[in-house]
This record gives sequence, structure tokens and C-alpha cells, in this order.
Amino acid sequence: MSKVRLATVWLDGCSGCHMSFLDTDERLIALAERVDVVWGPLVDAKEFPADVDVTLIEGSVSSEEDLRRLRLVRARTRLLVSLGDCAITGNVSALRNKFGTGAILKRAYIENNTMDAQIPRSIVPALLPHSRPVHEFVPVDVFVPGCPPSADLIFSVLSELLEGRVPNPAFNSPQRRRGAEKRQREQAFHKAGGHTHCRGLAGRGSRDKRVLSLRGFPQYRSASPPLSLLARSTQV
Repeated sequence: MSKVRLATVWLDGCSGCHMSFLDTDERLIALAERVDVVWGPLVDAKEFPADVDVTLIEGSVSSEEDLRRLRLVRARTRLLVSLGDCAITGNVSALRNKFGTGAILKRAYIENNTMDAQIPRSIVPALLPHSRPVHEFVPVDVFVPGCPPSADLIFSVLSELLEGRVPNPAFNSPQRRRGAEKRQREQAFHKAGGHTHCRGLAGRGSRDKRVLSLRGFPQYRSASPPLSLLARSTQV
């Protein structure tokens, strides 16, 4: 059986979602028997490869470089997973949106700098006007919320995908229904211009343990069913 080609991408985020992925601990060995990690922060590759089966993408889209990379990843990936609240809502990265890029750059490079204060014009990627979630730029196949998502949740999602199933978005317990209602309130809060506080690495006790599929974001449904996307890579 050929292995599934897995990639992970880190855009504008704190790396908490990648840390949670590493927190799957010995289960990484079981995953390694079924996947080849072809790209990620710890993979020595200079260019995002073609023909990737699943990509987990952390962080919001905040710079021109983020957007360029995201579009390349989407073009070369069969199934794209938005991993964590920054990728799904913008979360902490989007806190800058109300101030504008000029004020942000001035605060970071002029007001908080005591030596040779100047705003960089090269090397540092240019900021986009707003930090936005991944699905506002490209189609996303699976949404995994949390700040960060727990290691158990990430492993469960990957296991379901490897079995050829899209993670079940049905909230069939009172706890999950309450979680769904909380998520709806948070989404309404974001639409009204508010922002939730980042729990990141400091808030592992309050991780979100839910999965949202495209039923929550029907306008971004992929042209090909995700199940068929993985089928070719799992054939004997």
C-alpha cells in the first residue's frame, strides 16, 4: 500500500497547533507507517512539493508571502485542512485589523525600537491590509477548531482521513451541541468586529475538541469529494 503524502504549513500563528500535533507522542510512529511527511517546519525541503494528499495548515493569512504560499499549497494539495482557530477565524493575528498596517509597523519597528529605528522595506514580507482566515482565499475541505486543537483531536481527524472518511461533523451529544452553540456565538462575535482571546500554548486545558466540516462553510466546498481525493493514494 502506498503511503499518503502529508504536509503541514505554518502561516501567521504561534506554532501551538504544530506543538499539539507533536503531542500525539508515540502515535506519531503509527502515523509514520501510513504517511510520508513531505513538507513542514521540520522537513528539509526548499519547495512545497506537488501531488500532496493532505495538508494541515496553521495560522491566518497576514502577508503577501502567506497568500503566495497558501495559493501554491492549495494548487498542489488534494485535501486542505484548516487547523486551529487562527486558520479558521483569524483569531489573535486578526487583532491588528482595527489599527491598520501603518500603525502596526510603526509600533513594532519605530516606537519599540531603540537602535536604528526604521520600517523595513525589504526581506520582511509586506503585510496585507487585514489578517484573514484561510477559507476567505482558497477552498478548505475540513475545519479543525481549537486554540490549539488537542493532540487527541488531531490524531482522530488524521485517522479518519486515512480510513477514507471525512471527520463526522454531527454534534450528537449534549456537550457537542453546547460546543456548537458556543462556536456560533463566537462566529457572530467575530462578524460584529470582536475578537476572542488566544489560549495558545498557555491554555491547553481549554482546547476545543470539535471538528467542523464543510457543512459550516458550504460556499467553500471543494469541487471533488474529499473521500475520492485520498482514494488514489491508499490503493494497494
